[in-house]
Amino acid sequence: MARTGVALVAAAAAVVSTGSAAQAEAGFSAGKYEQVQFGMTFDEVWEISGGGSMCHTGGSLGDSILCYAESGDYAPYGGFSFTDDGELWSKRNEYLYKAKTPSVKLSHYNRTALGMTEAQLWAAVPKDSCVSQGESYPNWPARTGFEEKYYCAAATGLFPPSASFHLTDGVLTYRYQRSLT
Repeated sequence: MARTGVALVAAAAAVVSTGSAAQAEAGFSAGKYEQVQFGMTFDEVWEISGGGSMCHTGGSLGDSILCYAESGDYAPYGGFSFTDDGELWSKRNEYLYKAKTPSVKLSHYNRTALGMTEAQLWAAVPKDSCVSQGESYPNWPARTGFEEKYYCAAATGLFPPSASFHLTDGVLTYRYQRSLT
């Protein structure tokens, strides 16, 4: 009976171990993206991301990390850039988040103008149509020049009509729309 108990514990440990290994290779997620904070080191971000075969390092701008949620074309991903001192200054993502109510229209976009505040932008555009695509502190460790990027969809699916908005220190500095009606 004691051997049976030991065998069952060992079998359970093997299942848990296999499940943990599978989860580590399952890919990157929105939850992992949200855990990554500005000022973290490359190693800290690598640890949170889970590393493994779904993450890559390098980049034309120096050290960076790019992690995919799954393999395939147009797979959701998170990307991270670091200063020369090895601290995170930029994080970006695509397809990790879905808009709650994708319904942005050309009339919403036309109510926006460069120089608007963030509050004015969300008064003109339905925020539930939008998701964050990234944020950065280009002057890190200074907290000036904070950049936020939003992607707003008109519908679900791959490449729907959409708008993009970029804010710097809470002011609209870039806007673009594609195929909105």
